[in-house]
Amino acid sequence: TGINAEYEKKAAPKEDEYNISMITVTDKKKAEGILRDLKKSGISKFAEVANTESMNKIPDGNLGYVRLGELPEAFRDKVKNAAKATLVPAVVEISMPDPSEANKKVTTYNIILVQDKRPATFPAFEAVKNELKTAVGSKFAKEAIKELE
Repeated sequence: TGINAEYEKKAAPKEDEYNISMITVTDKKKAEGILRDLKKSGISKFAEVANTESMNKIPDGNLGYVRLGELPEAFRDKVKNAAKATLVPAVVEISMPDPSEANKKVTTYNIILVQDKRPATFPAFEAVKNELKTAVGSKFAKEAIKELE
């Protein structure tokens, strides 16, 4: 049926998801120092350091599970190539919109911890069936209206 086809299409992306945490600062030397300290002390201190040092106020610096396409391009290969429960070996520099001034860019230096990696998951068919019925229904409605025009 149309609903099953729609589910198969949406469930198709089978890329991996990564549970990552990050510490973001605007000073390169500070970022390098944090990374050096974390390499010495171990990743068990990451959340504590993220909560005290990072400019992003995400608790423990944890972004949860994300797909590579949801990350800034500069992060993607580094995250993909890191093993589970490891720090990306170098500070990652990116330019991003300044949270305090809309038209300004700010350079940030990021320490990234890849906590876990898993195959992407998609909700079971039963869990999304009603949502798919709506999507398929509106698609068929649009096609029917087009035919009438």
